[in-house]
Amino acid sequence: MNGFRDIVDAVGGITVDNPFAFTYDKTAFPKGHIMLNGEKALKYARMRHDDPRGGFGREDRQKQVVEAVIQKGATSVLAYDDMLRAIARHVKTNLTLEQMKAIYTNYKRAHTNVEKLHLAGTSTKINGVFYVIIREKERQSVSKQLNAHLQIAPSLPRKTKALPQ
Repeated sequence: MNGFRDIVDAVGGITVDNPFAFTYDKTAFPKGHIMLNGEKALKYARMRHDDPRGGFGREDRQKQVVEAVIQKGATSVLAYDDMLRAIARHVKTNLTLEQMKAIYTNYKRAHTNVEKLHLAGTSTKINGVFYVIIREKERQSVSKQLNAHLQIAPSLPRKTKALPQ
């Protein structure tokens, strides 16, 4: 998680739109647009138990943080070098810093063309473990969208395995 904090700090902090006020780990997060440094961004992204949507709310906040980092890194020439250095310190890869810079340079505008897909399902607990059950029709719909976007020929339909009861 040090890498997470360092990356947010490398771009000079981020601004997110917090949907509701909460306190997590002795840090208050008011409702509305808030500025977060790396430490606060990590806390903001971790909170789950006080969120009315539980893990789904946490996932939304995590996406907010990642999108804010990408947005800020893509629009600030000065920030991307620091951001890539922070990533290089905390991520194992066979890419060199120069290769990461080349990828960033070639794809930095991609953040303006992001399509989010959502799998809707029903929540249930089985043997004490939380699951979201996705209907086959829903899975196939999202699969078709991904195949079209990635220009992958559709494969034969496959049956999903039922969860043990």
